[in-house]
Amino acid sequence: MFRSLVFGFWILMSLSIFALWIASFASGKTWEEGLFVYQNGNIPIFHLIAECGMAATVLTGIVAWLCKARWGRFVTIFGAGMFGYSAINSFGWALHNSPALTLPMMLSWVGAVLLFSIGVDRNVGAGQSLRGLRS
Repeated sequence: MFRSLVFGFWILMSLSIFALWIASFASGKTWEEGLFVYQNGNIPIFHLIAECGMAATVLTGIVAWLCKARWGRFVTIFGAGMFGYSAINSFGWALHNSPALTLPMMLSWVGAVLLFSIGVDRNVGAGQSLRGLRS
C-alpha cells in the first residue's frame, strides 16, 4: 500500500510537469522571445528539455520497477534526484514569480525521501557491487 502511494505520488508529479508546460504554452505565458533565444539567464529549450526529461525518467523508471526490471529502481531514484535538483534550482524563481509552485517543489523532496526508503536494496551491502542489474 505504501509503495503504491509513493509511486502514485511520483506519477502525479511527473504528469503534472507535462500538464504545467502544456498549460503554460496554451496560455501564451512562456518566453516572450521564443524557445531558442537567450533570455533571463538561459536558453529556454534546455530548461524545457530538462524538466520534461526528469518527468519522463521517473515515469520510465516506475514502469520498469513495476515490471520487475531491477534497473527500474535506480532510474526512478535518479529521476527523483533530478526533481530535487530542479526544486532547489528553481525555488527562487518560484518565490518571486509564482509562490504556489513552491509547494510541489517542497513536496518533491518529501517524495524523494519516501522513494529512497522503499528503493533501498537490502540485498546489496556496503562494499558490494551492483552486478546483475539486468532483470
